[in-house]
Amino acid sequence: MLFNNPSADSTDIDGVQTTIALSNDDTEITGEGAVYKDGVVTISSAGTYTLSGTLDDGQINIDVQKGESVVLILNG
Repeated sequence: MLFNNPSADSTDIDGVQTTIALSNDDTEITGEGAVYKDGVVTISSAGTYTLSGTLDDGQINIDVQKGESVVLILNG
């Protein structure tokens, strides 16, 4: 699913509402459905994830079941 309008209501997506604050030193995840280990954030549940901060040498891995929706909100 792609939202072309930044004001589109992504809260209609079933699943978790999680905030991920990326940092080279200590990435902080508030909510469920994602884990951080060794420079890799793995999202494993349907839902909406708001990402902020920077991660110079890392990855965002999305590993959900077929048919589940994940919305990423990139918040610089």
